[in-house]
Amino acid sequence: MYLYYNTQKLYKDTKRLEYIDIAKGIGIFLIVLGHMLKNGLLRQFIFSFHVPLFFFLSGITFNYKSNLKSFIVKKAKRILVPYVFFSIISIIIFTFAGKMAANSLNSTIINDSILMNLVGMIYANSRNNLMFWNQPLWFLPCLFVVYFFAGIIEIFLYSKNNIFLKRIFIITIFLCFFKLYEIIPNVIILPFSMEQAIIMIPYFELGLIFKEKCLYNKILNFLNNRNYLYIIFLIVCIFLCISLSYINGFSQVRTINFGYSCILFILCSLLGIIITLLISILLKNCLFFCIIGLNTMSILLLHKFFILFFQVLCPLTKTYYSNGNSLLSIIICIICSIVTIVCCYIVGDIIKVKLPIIMGE
Repeated sequence: MYLYYNTQKLYKDTKRLEYIDIAKGIGIFLIVLGHMLKNGLLRQFIFSFHVPLFFFLSGITFNYKSNLKSFIVKKAKRILVPYVFFSIISIIIFTFAGKMAANSLNSTIINDSILMNLVGMIYANSRNNLMFWNQPLWFLPCLFVVYFFAGIIEIFLYSKNNIFLKRIFIITIFLCFFKLYEIIPNVIILPFSMEQAIIMIPYFELGLIFKEKCLYNKILNFLNNRNYLYIIFLIVCIFLCISLSYINGFSQVRTINFGYSCILFILCSLLGIIITLLISILLKNCLFFCIIGLNTMSILLLHKFFILFFQVLCPLTKTYYSNGNSLLSIIICIICSIVTIVCCYIVGDIIKVKLPIIMGE
């Protein structure tokens, strides 16, 4: 009841949009579950859209009012400070326990040099195999770069004339990089995951269009008293997304892997975003997803540690995660994901009270 009261008070006292936090909560749950599963069709489905979803939601919440310098400084404190701190913690743990974890996971350590891992932290691109210590953290420097580009784009759009057409033009330009990455050999590895940031900008800009055109309210108005259309549309989107992700094969933004076709990847990711938004509307007032949506940073920073516990140290679960197509394995991984999220929330809450700066607050 205390959590429910505080959460409801937060939405009353601020301008936060509940459906966005629920969508973030769904997204971070899928990220944890996707990392918990080692393989399988469910993991393939999740990876087809969960990262673009977060960049789309970041676009919706994007608010550029200051000059570029102060904006970047603010985002650096919010994003890069937690990235550096938890990277160092991860490297220290990896130095002492990396080989044991790799042996248990039937994996190979690419580099166990502290110096090279620190170089990997500074370069901040997991594709050079120097972020084996905590690969999910690649998302933070990539997000920082997207915000940097977004700030420059807002300067370009300063006049606000024909802003919608300008955003469509920007999206079209950056979508070309999908095809470019398919044509040229995938050998360019840029610092701060810039190549991943470039292909995530269209989703970020789509989020901005979604906000500026008030599409959320328009969707609600259209579907008001048309629940049957809502459910039918949601089911069709889920069916199409699952089918296309199965046809396209495994895809992953982190490694610039679009599966069979970048076109299919784009379609899957857009369908996944639509599905998440529709479900977030259905789950209005869902306390669980609201709370985890409000704590996505804590979960992103901490979840890998708990996942490794379940995959490496816990005898009840480490034998199940590797068979992602088994119903029992999926159920166990879902349970472990929920436990992981709860643990991340508790630990993150303690850190926010004791040392909020390392959480970007």
